[in-house]
Amino acid sequence: MKDSENKLSGSMHSFKRMLSFGILMVIAMTLFAQVKNVSGVVLDKKGESIIGASVLVKGTTNGTITDFDGNFVLRNVADNAILQISFVGYQTSDVSVKGQNNIKVVLSEDTETLDEVVVIGYGSVKKSTLTGAVAKMDSKAIEDRPLARAENALQGQLAGVTVRNTTGEPGADMQIRVRGAASVNANSDPLYVVDGVPMNTLSGLNPSDIASIEVLKDAASAAIYGSRGSNGVVLVSTKQGKSGKAKVAFNASFGVQTLEKKMDVLNATEWMEFKLRWNDANYLQEAKKLGLTSASIKDDNATRLSNLGIQAGTANSYLVVFDERWFNYLGDDMRNAHTYTPNPEQLSLLDWQDEFFRNSIVQDYSLNVSGGTENTSYLFSGGYMNQAGIVTGTGYERFSFRANIESKINKYLTIGMNMAPTYIVQDGSGQANGKDSQVHQALYATPVSEPGVGYMTNVDPNPYYLWAGSTSSPVYNMEKNIKQNRMMRLVGNAFVRITPFKDFRVELSASANYYDLDGNDYKYTSTTGSWAQGEGQNSSGGHNTERKWSTLLQALANYDHVFGNHGISVIAGFSSEQSNLGFSTAQSFNKPFPNDAITGSFDGSKVTAGTNTVTEKTANKLLSVFGRLR
Repeated sequence: MKDSENKLSGSMHSFKRMLSFGILMVIAMTLFAQVKNVSGVVLDKKGESIIGASVLVKGTTNGTITDFDGNFVLRNVADNAILQISFVGYQTSDVSVKGQNNIKVVLSEDTETLDEVVVIGYGSVKKSTLTGAVAKMDSKAIEDRPLARAENALQGQLAGVTVRNTTGEPGADMQIRVRGAASVNANSDPLYVVDGVPMNTLSGLNPSDIASIEVLKDAASAAIYGSRGSNGVVLVSTKQGKSGKAKVAFNASFGVQTLEKKMDVLNATEWMEFKLRWNDANYLQEAKKLGLTSASIKDDNATRLSNLGIQAGTANSYLVVFDERWFNYLGDDMRNAHTYTPNPEQLSLLDWQDEFFRNSIVQDYSLNVSGGTENTSYLFSGGYMNQAGIVTGTGYERFSFRANIESKINKYLTIGMNMAPTYIVQDGSGQANGKDSQVHQALYATPVSEPGVGYMTNVDPNPYYLWAGSTSSPVYNMEKNIKQNRMMRLVGNAFVRITPFKDFRVELSASANYYDLDGNDYKYTSTTGSWAQGEGQNSSGGHNTERKWSTLLQALANYDHVFGNHGISVIAGFSSEQSNLGFSTAQSFNKPFPNDAITGSFDGSKVTAGTNTVTEKTANKLLSVFGRLR
């Protein structure tokens, strides 16, 4: 009976295993059946192939592009998947693949995109009629992003346009490259044009005032600017008022910047172990030179100095002896390998990067009022931007204002004016960035100092740690020393537009771009290793200024006429531009100073003058005649 029960039980177990295996096979076959290969073709409404259209399984990274015949093949596609097909200038289409292995997709033109007006050189066109390579972004892509510089708006937004920071300083100029660098050793910066005024930088532009940015990327689109457009042209249009009741808009943003990652350097304990091993090796090497075969790392400090004939307290002595306080932090293997007298005194263990870098606050506020009547439109705006640098002692502050006014006097005459002053204060510029800068000092500064000294090593009133280098505290240098630039920019433009008859207009304009720099720097004796010489004895200071401006006079005639499904556009113009007008000064004064009480005014008869130059700018003049027929 028991034997029969055992056989029955064994049969039941076998049946269960077979049933489980069968269920798994069914599930596997079902899953396998749900994954398939999908092919298809993408066409436009005329039945022509669309080359390079994107075909993506929605919600995944499984995708491809169509070939020269508009065909595509996608593998491992679930039966319930949705394909997302897109192409520039066409509306995106979602197609279900359920029950289909071969799909025909017809894309419709995105009329809204094609009818979008794009600014090009001295005019604007619909995107549908544009043949040159032009990339555009409007204010919607800018408004929700806190930006210190207008160039930041282009980062990662436009194909063929790369924008990168060349330094980490807040407010520093950014590098823009349109389709790569155009020269090996010459300037590859594009030409900037703001509301028709050529510029060499966008530093004075408040991003909140931007209505659109167009980048002309090829020779066809940038040809009207001549050789200056060879590196591309960045066209910026600012916001204008519209007829209607006054509108008030206020934007505010607040953020915190942090260091992305720290450099992996030796911490305090690792440095002490490394320094001990290095001094051991150096001691044995020097002993070998003297023929001392009995020298050992077990030798205490007194024995080491005696064997080598080195006097205690000299610079050479700290290359072979050790600090007995190190053994409070090192492992047993290092303690047992050396002979020393225990010293319970604790050293200051430092993390220079934690102290040197900080979480910094970025705040940006803008207010604009716009509106108008049937004949007059206006926009007034003001902005305040404050960006503290992630390096202590650095910062960027910008005050910007703008007034755009346009008034139609009668049906023949329109006048307008744009005025945009900007005031910028930049702190710490040039101190933290570059070779042998304070950032470099912070990275290789010794992470150990005497008790109570902490990060104030080798600055008044603390000597440097004897086993360390003579680097003065980079943190104190950034906090104490003065390096400030104050910049004023003023861009003004006035125009008269005459429309003698329909479709024809003549515009006369005059603009000016003024730049004023006032900078000063001062290095205190207390921040140097020579602080013991006394206040002012090793100080230095300087003052530099720059005044320059450019002017532009321009006459432009434009005829646009549409007849039926066709149209003609003719532009002819003349411009006279003068740039780099002005001068610059540079003054520096060297040690010794009587004291550090005055940091901005110097008397060359009482302190040693270093540089004292005044340089007149070499003016550039450019006369241009241009035209376009389309």
